[in-house]
Amino acid sequence: MNRRRHTHGLRAGSRRAGQTIVEMLVATAIAMLALSMFGSMVLNTNRAREMNHEEALAGRAVANLLERMHDADFFELFALYNDDPEDDPEGPGTAVGSRFDVEGLRPLPGRSSVGSVRFPARTDPDAPGTWKLGEDVEDRALGMPRDLNLDGVTDGADHGGDYVILPFEVQVQWASKSGRRSYRVYTMLSEMRL
Repeated sequence: MNRRRHTHGLRAGSRRAGQTIVEMLVATAIAMLALSMFGSMVLNTNRAREMNHEEALAGRAVANLLERMHDADFFELFALYNDDPEDDPEGPGTAVGSRFDVEGLRPLPGRSSVGSVRFPARTDPDAPGTWKLGEDVEDRALGMPRDLNLDGVTDGADHGGDYVILPFEVQVQWASKSGRRSYRVYTMLSEMRL
């Protein structure tokens, strides 16, 4: 009888020890889950902070570009910011052009810059490499087609020298740790003559 009690006592002690190990494993699993959630939260916060910083850089770059465009001669804007170096106001290759960089942002693979200015223009089939500002260009984002020189007619002529309103897009595209990112602004400048 004494022996039985002793065996029963060992079993009870083993059971308590087993419960302690299970409790320890559950507590460890809960702690690991909490640490994992905290780590994920920190990682997501850092990623969001980085994305916000990149977005702010892109937004400031676009705002600075628009300010420079406002300061330039309105009737030279198309020539200053298009891809055609032959129509540059100060001579071939002297204008800013349509591409620009933003410090702190990396270009996408295969590209040399992150920013671009896009007008409702197309290459001139009669003179490859030159650009025509066209009223008949189909581009809903820019509100085109549209009468750019306000003569009452929307035609296919080159209006790079007689526009009165100038719609365009400024876009910044960059390679981020979180993938491909972009920031776009569609706007229009005008020079109304009274």
